[in-house]
Amino acid sequence: MSESSIELNYQLIRNLTSPEEKANGIQTYFANIPILELRKMNTRDNLRDYIPGADPFKPAKRNSVHKAIEATIHNEPDRFINRNGGLTITCSTIEIDDKQKVAILSEDSVINGAQTRGEILRYLESFEQETEIDYQEIPDNFHVRAEIIADPEHSSVVETAIARNSASPVKSISQAGGRGQLNELGEVVFKATGKLIKKSETDLDGTLDTFHILQATRLLMPFEVSQNDTPSELLRPYKQRALCLEDFTKWYERKGTDEGDRRRYQFTLDIAATALQEFEYWQAGSMFNGKSIRAETGGIKKRTFKRDKKGGKIVWVSPGMVFPILSAMRHFVVMKNGKWILEKPELFEEAELVDAAIEQWRAADTNLVLLGRSAAAYSALSFITRTAKRASDRMN
Repeated sequence: MSESSIELNYQLIRNLTSPEEKANGIQTYFANIPILELRKMNTRDNLRDYIPGADPFKPAKRNSVHKAIEATIHNEPDRFINRNGGLTITCSTIEIDDKQKVAILSEDSVINGAQTRGEILRYLESFEQETEIDYQEIPDNFHVRAEIIADPEHSSVVETAIARNSASPVKSISQAGGRGQLNELGEVVFKATGKLIKKSETDLDGTLDTFHILQATRLLMPFEVSQNDTPSELLRPYKQRALCLEDFTKWYERKGTDEGDRRRYQFTLDIAATALQEFEYWQAGSMFNGKSIRAETGGIKKRTFKRDKKGGKIVWVSPGMVFPILSAMRHFVVMKNGKWILEKPELFEEAELVDAAIEQWRAADTNLVLLGRSAAAYSALSFITRTAKRASDRMN
């Protein structure tokens, strides 16, 4: 067992991996874990550690949540597993030895439940006298239920941690909205669409998804603005939705002191409404009709296309297909009269880009997750638009 691995004893474990998780290379288990095992766990990928112990020099007060957890531990330990939300643990790999009732986790981290873990460790420390303790020495050695997610992709683990934690992207929307960081973006989108963007988790359902707008805008960002042509930048809108908002707020904060961030912030304002409209245009899917894909849309693959029940025409295309298409359109983004715009050249043939997208979709075995994460697919589609742009520039 490597130094980055831990060995967890358990009472019972079950594999509840869904087909979608399996397609993403993820395994999910649920286990009943004795409380002593929590001492072995790490919190490296959690968004926040145990609040009262986070800063030993400025310890925070235990709040009502901590006290409620403590009360259950002391008064109803046999009910703790039902009364508490338990833990979510991630790891890169997991090995199960059910005969020994042992799970070996590589690069583990608690990503949700740090307050629960902290209170249990506090409970153990309250009577612990020796460094080595036998199970029989622990009064009320009860269990905690843990969801264990084995995900080899660290960036995906980070996104899961954000989504599962109280400091989630939803909360960051409220923070950005409260600080006025979304005001100008909201104004340009409202002017173009007549709709408000989401600035708080309590905003009504009729508002536009701010994350989606920032994803679409990031897809159209050319190298002249991003100054980053790495695969991670290319795939960020698909793989790291929350970071699109985080980056935007950083650009807002630095636009007065950093020229690069000022350009990225201004680009977002200039192109946001166009990006949203362009995404909706491709997602409507009319350009995919007549492409001989009917036989490939059965079963789970229905998620790629939706058809009109009456006419059988494609009326919706999955975002997983639209993302690499919109990314390819970034080669048509230019600055005119001090503003960034999307300008498609006359030589651009939409059908050619659609054919290339379908070819990449089939190469990914019609798996949208693989397509959305394939830098090669994005590059193949970009070749079409880049070629059209160069040919048009030479003619002009």
